[in-house]
Amino acid sequence: MGSHHTFVDRARQFFQVAETKEKYGHAGRVQCVGWNCEGRKVASGSMDKSIRIWSFHGSKELELKGHTDSVESLCWDRRNGDLLVTAAQDKTVRFWDARSGKCTHCVQTDGCNLNVTMSYSGKYVVVGNSKDVITTIDTRKYKVLSRKNMNMEVNELAFHPTESRLLCTTGAGTVLVYDFPKFTLHSELRAHTGNCICLKFSRSGGHFAVGSADALCSIWDVNEMQAVRTWARLESPVRTVSFSYDDKMLAVGSEDHAVDILHVESGELVHTLPTKGPLLSAAWSPNKYVLAYATSAPEEDAGGGGGGGGGGGMGARSSHDPHSVKFFGFPPQH
Repeated sequence: MGSHHTFVDRARQFFQVAETKEKYGHAGRVQCVGWNCEGRKVASGSMDKSIRIWSFHGSKELELKGHTDSVESLCWDRRNGDLLVTAAQDKTVRFWDARSGKCTHCVQTDGCNLNVTMSYSGKYVVVGNSKDVITTIDTRKYKVLSRKNMNMEVNELAFHPTESRLLCTTGAGTVLVYDFPKFTLHSELRAHTGNCICLKFSRSGGHFAVGSADALCSIWDVNEMQAVRTWARLESPVRTVSFSYDDKMLAVGSEDHAVDILHVESGELVHTLPTKGPLLSAAWSPNKYVLAYATSAPEEDAGGGGGGGGGGGMGARSSHDPHSVKFFGFPPQH
């Protein structure tokens, strides 16, 4: 039996009995989730205009306020576990100190922001908005460095590990590869037949995954810029992808009300995590097999949000509550 079979078998056994926990506190639908580089904190952004910082290590859980519209995307500094960046429909990008919960800088953009990413060095933040304009922010001065009008639908953005290139998924089913920061087009990858929605690099930088409206997820070799594997089991658009900390597994979240966990090397299905609603965001911990994710409610309209909330807390099992952040991968409690 090959080593990957042993790993897949063990992973299947682990996830078959693993439990899901929930964190409550938002008063609107959770749009995005992400772990800090240390794996000690998780941030979530919501339609309720707030960000929450969650912890499993005894740290104080915080609510970050300042945005005046839905928080659509977030990212952490890859080296500083207390620096968080958020992008919202209020046409601002905010920088936060996750220890104090204070906003340290706020940069205005010219559109409702939908996706944000930070370079590996932390020197640049790039944000895409509803006008399909990509804005580059210099984090050393917190000033806009450039604006690029894409003239087509642009979705998720991701830096190449060398930081010399930026990848953009598009509504034309392509991935555009730009030389950065010049923004000259290096290459155009014909990735899918439908809208390319999401893109994430592996931790090592050797691969990236693309999720599409054609219900497919493709895995690409970074050096060759060629697709090496395609996952075709799903029936609905793929909304979110995330590599595990060791790059052995890929979480693929779709509108199928499920997360498929794949073994990257072999393409085998390790586990399917049923959810009560379409996936909006998912992220593996950087040091353990715990997946944070957020869903919309079943048959929820685009307005979503509203209602309840409260002062925070945790439940033992997952439900359909779109205001909560779910965490899958905890050993069973007897």
